[in-house]
Amino acid sequence: MINRIVDELAFRIKEANSWIETSVGIVLPVKSKSKDGNDVIEPIYFNNERNYCNGADYISLAPNSSKKAISYFELNGNPTATSYSSRGTIFTASVTCVVWFRHTAINIGMFDNDVLIASFLQGIPSRLPNVENQYFRVLIDFSDIEVNNGDVFKKYSYNDQQQFTMYPYGYFAVKINIEYAIPKCVDFSLNGSDCHNPKVSPVVIGVTEIGDESKVIKL
Repeated sequence: MINRIVDELAFRIKEANSWIETSVGIVLPVKSKSKDGNDVIEPIYFNNERNYCNGADYISLAPNSSKKAISYFELNGNPTATSYSSRGTIFTASVTCVVWFRHTAINIGMFDNDVLIASFLQGIPSRLPNVENQYFRVLIDFSDIEVNNGDVFKKYSYNDQQQFTMYPYGYFAVKINIEYAIPKCVDFSLNGSDCHNPKVSPVVIGVTEIGDESKVIKL
């Protein structure tokens, strides 16, 4: 369920920050082959449509000079169940939101990161509305903020990585803590005639491999 919640959080962050061109939920480090045959590890998002009866695509969130700004989330370990009651089970999870941007595409005279950080933090909701039969009592806060820390991209290996960490490009990462509850009765069913129940997304940590690069959409 953490994937569903973070998808909703990403949607709201995009709504609050018009300068962010693409905002997605949790990505995974995925290995694929580049055009020259080399192994490349990129942050890949599995694009779950809001209409769960539609298909999905793999989307690469690697830095791209054609983009104004992108944001994606990384899951910092599996969610932890902390308590349960007659209403449901409470979980805690930690995610990191990585925001990468091109200063000159946002504003030709922009140099400072702090203005964008302030805008981003103001766009993080403190809670999300309950969704019947999926989750409730979603509480959100942030803790650490890292600015231009190269460790953010160390797990990936894209072309021209150093270029995208220098002006006019910039990036920051915000650690976000999420507490949420899953109700006691959850309907996991999904079929062609019922498109309103939640589709379960597996939580996977590590490197997954996609053999066919044509299935990966480059933003």
